[in-house]
Amino acid sequence: MERLRQERVEQLVQDALDLDSADRAAFLDQACESDADLRSEVERLLAVPDQDIETFLDIPPISRILGAGTDDAVADRLPLRVGRYKVVRKVGEGGMGIVYEAMQEAPRRRVALKVIRPGLVGRSLLRRFRHEAEALAHLNHPGIAHVYEAGVGEVSWPGADGTATASEQQPFLAMEFVEGEPITQYAARRTLRTVERLSLVARLCDAIHHAHLKGVIHRDLKPGNILVTEPEPDRLDAGSASSPGDGLGSPVPSRCVPEPQPKILDFGVARLVGDDATAVTLQTGQGQVIGTIPYMSPEQIAGDIRNIDARTDVYALGVLLYELLAGKLPFELHGRPLAEAARIVREDEPSRLSTFDAGFRGDIETIVGKAIEKDKERRYASAAELAADIRRFLRDEPLMARPASALYQLRKYARRHRALVGGVAATALTLVVGIVLSSYFAVTAMRQRTLADRNAEAATRLAYRSGLSAAQAAIESHDGALARRALDETPPELRGWEWEHLNYRLTRGGRLLAPGAGEIACADALLDGSALVCGTTEGDVVIVSTDEGRILQRLPSCGAPIDQIVLNADDTKLALAIGGPEGRVEMRSFPQGDLLWRAEHRGQISRWAFHPDGHRVLVGTWADRVEALDVDTGALQQSYQLRRALDTFVGYNRDGTIVLAGLDHGFGAGVDAETGRELWTGAMSRFDYGQPGGLLAVSVPGHASVLEPSTGRHLRSFPPSAGLILDVSMNDEGTLVAVLEETGTTYLYDVETGEPVTQLLVHPPTEPVRFFRRGGGMFAPDGETLRVWDDVNGPAPFLISAIHGPNFHAVFRSDGRRAYCGVWGAIKVWDPGTGAEIWTSLMGRPDVRRLDLNDAETLLAAALSDRRVVLVSEERGQVLATSAPLEAEILGLMWTTASTQLLVLDARGKLHVLDGRTLAAVETRGVVTQPTTLAWDAGRRRIAVGDAAGRIVLWDVEPWREIGRIIASSEAVTATAFSHEGDILVSGDAAGEVRFHAFGQIGRGTTPRLSTETPVQSLAFSPDGERVAAGTVDGTVSVIDTRTGTEWLALRDGIGACTGLTFAVQGSALLSVHTKSIEVYESRPMRLDAGARHQVRRVRSHVDAAFERHGLCDDVVAALSADPTLSEIERALAMQIANARGNNTGWQNSEAWGIVLYADRSAEEYAYALRLIEPICAAFPKEPAYLNTRGVAEFRLGELEKARATFEQCLALMQERGQPPQIADQIFLAMTLHRLGRADEAASLWRVAQERASGLMSDKEIRNFVREAERLFSKPAPQP
Repeated sequence: MERLRQERVEQLVQDALDLDSADRAAFLDQACESDADLRSEVERLLAVPDQDIETFLDIPPISRILGAGTDDAVADRLPLRVGRYKVVRKVGEGGMGIVYEAMQEAPRRRVALKVIRPGLVGRSLLRRFRHEAEALAHLNHPGIAHVYEAGVGEVSWPGADGTATASEQQPFLAMEFVEGEPITQYAARRTLRTVERLSLVARLCDAIHHAHLKGVIHRDLKPGNILVTEPEPDRLDAGSASSPGDGLGSPVPSRCVPEPQPKILDFGVARLVGDDATAVTLQTGQGQVIGTIPYMSPEQIAGDIRNIDARTDVYALGVLLYELLAGKLPFELHGRPLAEAARIVREDEPSRLSTFDAGFRGDIETIVGKAIEKDKERRYASAAELAADIRRFLRDEPLMARPASALYQLRKYARRHRALVGGVAATALTLVVGIVLSSYFAVTAMRQRTLADRNAEAATRLAYRSGLSAAQAAIESHDGALARRALDETPPELRGWEWEHLNYRLTRGGRLLAPGAGEIACADALLDGSALVCGTTEGDVVIVSTDEGRILQRLPSCGAPIDQIVLNADDTKLALAIGGPEGRVEMRSFPQGDLLWRAEHRGQISRWAFHPDGHRVLVGTWADRVEALDVDTGALQQSYQLRRALDTFVGYNRDGTIVLAGLDHGFGAGVDAETGRELWTGAMSRFDYGQPGGLLAVSVPGHASVLEPSTGRHLRSFPPSAGLILDVSMNDEGTLVAVLEETGTTYLYDVETGEPVTQLLVHPPTEPVRFFRRGGGMFAPDGETLRVWDDVNGPAPFLISAIHGPNFHAVFRSDGRRAYCGVWGAIKVWDPGTGAEIWTSLMGRPDVRRLDLNDAETLLAAALSDRRVVLVSEERGQVLATSAPLEAEILGLMWTTASTQLLVLDARGKLHVLDGRTLAAVETRGVVTQPTTLAWDAGRRRIAVGDAAGRIVLWDVEPWREIGRIIASSEAVTATAFSHEGDILVSGDAAGEVRFHAFGQIGRGTTPRLSTETPVQSLAFSPDGERVAAGTVDGTVSVIDTRTGTEWLALRDGIGACTGLTFAVQGSALLSVHTKSIEVYESRPMRLDAGARHQVRRVRSHVDAAFERHGLCDDVVAALSADPTLSEIERALAMQIANARGNNTGWQNSEAWGIVLYADRSAEEYAYALRLIEPICAAFPKEPAYLNTRGVAEFRLGELEKARATFEQCLALMQERGQPPQIADQIFLAMTLHRLGRADEAASLWRVAQERASGLMSDKEIRNFVREAERLFSKPAPQP
């Protein structure tokens, strides 16, 4: 009894500590009732000052805890060590224990060590402590305090004689040490602006959403559990002299600006979704709840654990946001009894935010109001949705939280595009005033109809735009159902490329095949994914192509409905389950369809599965047995008796030693394949496996998981499902799991991370969605059709490049099969459908700024940053001709009609005409004085040249004559493009304005315009002329309606400034070139061969890793040839991609220089640097910058004669070019000669170098070289 009473006291102390002091009395009145002794003992343990502690945990402190064998002195003593952690100081005390700052020795780092206080290690407290450790172990996010270790360690205390004495072992939790202050105090001390407070909460939502995705609900979010840490200044690597700039004429803003980071602490009362046992044990008793009253949702206060989900934390986030904005909580609960406080939260309405500040009226009030809705069904469904709406507000985009009324959308549109306010406001004013005046003055019916039509058109446009915005946000939040609804409700007559793009991102290019074979009951895919073999309800067996959906072959009919169809590993045998309750099994040859054997009266077949060795096949029925039959004869080889009836699944593990079986009533089992002994059982309702059988995907009520099939050991859980799980599927590689819910949505999760990848919508859900055995595609029978997704695994947009250094420009080949990109020191060619590199043509040090492909698509012209033009072959990238350097930087170039000449515009306003084969100069023409851009029409007969004064001059090419001028802007014109019909010219300027100019209006103004609010750097028309893509300095790509100038969609996936845009000729894709990425935005898949992109992506990950490890192309190829994880097909593809990528001149020179410029590196590092630079010098033997790097590497390695020859070659090359020698070459040649014992020559050259260097000492590299030389010359030269 005493033990039970002690646990009761302990539990009440914990629960009271979770309450404000004002609420404790009411709580104890209810909890202790008439037991005065119980209340007295609890109050004695709570008898401490009630104050805030700005420490690791914001929980009312306890300076004195009395328990078995515990007194004040013990509670206040500081231990020396806990386990392997050295205690530094006490930083706080909380309901479960004490928090110390401690040092971990290996790895050496500060940690927050949370230890259960001595004397209170009861079972209930241990449960809560262990629960916090389990909850945190699921999480890995910068906004959540990271747990390093949880365990039990020996506590060492200082003894009377100064030596350490050990006590009993104590549970501890070692966590990230967070130095910060509560979020409300941080905002107040920093006097953060409203937008900064909103941004802070948005980042907090990101962290909470991560926890929710991991199945963890916090349940006690409050300021004290959210500390804000100050950002550390960015550490930017200093570039060497050979590192390129962005080459864009303006700085590229960083997208990684340091921001304060909120950190969530104290998951002691968090709930693990699906862990109902834990949820129940953490309740404090009948009618009592966990949490902090002012931040608790109505359903949390009600104490019904079944109603608590992610929206409970959304409510707390809303309260925090309210408090941050208003400076007070939504409800004043201080001093109120617990029951009254609970009633207020459940029933009363909070004051509107606009009563505190009129500036909160509108969107901010709407966001907060939706977050703290009493009915959780009306709240944001997730923290991600709340964050998305906050960020939409910050970007002046329409919210999802309110009905998209025309007036509301128009107001948002005007705020985002202030330059359009005059035009839009005038239009709106005309509409409104016109309607009023027409009513007031009874104007003609024609005028009324015109105004009504305009009003309706404007409302339709706004409805379309808001629908796209809602769909885009829903896709980013993985809410497929909402995205589908938003897209379907948009006006059909306005749907264009942007709608197709979002639809593709939602459907992942899913295609509907209608082979005309009748109702398809089941299907399996051939190994290469080129066809599906299908069984129908009429007993027909057909092979259907996956590209066109036509029937390739009909196999002999079975004469009865086919329940299941399975191909063996090499597509040589086909297993069929036929005919319902009295069914039979058949084995046929494939693709011939000849009957090999038949087994009658097996009962209704549940599942088939081939053994990994191919000699046996498992047959499971709805009865309680599984049979292993000989593949060739059908003879029974082994029978397995199960404890329950088979239901959903049979299969083998990877080596065939374990039989896996899905049983009825939601159970599964692993059975020894040799003995039939049951090895493990567990709760699960659906199965699938990968590799094959290397991992096991299962579903249990509420969520899906991954198990290790040999032991049944749990490896990974996925986020909780919104509805009943109908099926799970895993790809053969064991990297993806698909979870089909009753809503018709299939969610895909990454097995390694547990994160969602994408979702597929199948309405209504019929057969489970299955993976192709190779590649990233999936398929599903659907009535008389087949749904096929070619690539469900890839990112959207599709990233084809993330290389070293900036990218500048790109063009498509007309068939969309090649994308040519100008990058740092090279032209690179990719297959934009798969992401595979095709070839690389190295240009040396210059950047490739502009590209143009001739009409025959055989020659590619490239403008380099060193003012030269290069001609390369389209097929392989061989350099065919190089021009002499022009007088100034090249701004643009284009082929003329018939590709006989090139027109090249330089920065001085001269248009150079070059021969199309030799690049010899033909003539030079003056066009404008300060040119900025060059554009040409589709027929290459007309060009437009923009200038720094905001003008555009139009010229006919043949014959050469000026045909008009446009005053486009008061700012510099920064981008121009012609429509494909040539009747519209679009321009962008340095102020972010995009304007459309119709040729019928040249000299008389412009058609509609749009403000992007950041400088425009690139423009491209869609092939149909209906849309323009505008890329800006901040990386945003806006998709704009040509007719009205309305921005339909903003794409913000690129990294760095958008330097180039181009649509594929067929309009299916938009290639977006950014300084740090190249992406393909698709509106339909660019490749129809299932799995090609997935295979390339998987192989590229191996190639990328090999280049990261080895650097040199030859070393990479050698590593790939020995990689045991690659199949022979993958190995060949990997080596092809590696050879196509080749060496990277800019990166290798920069990497090598970053090593050799220091005199204190190891010989191994210098040798690596030399290996990096040698192939570059071999490719460009007359490039002084590369030779300089090689010479310094040789000098560092003591290869002095080689270094001398290299530096002398550098000096000779500079002399040939009529340029002064590089000071670094002179310094290092002097040092080389000194070390060779040629003292007189060295001293003479050193004096010259010293004199030149005296004016360059502000350069850090030169300064370090001079000091190194001074140290060397202070010592006598060795004898030669």
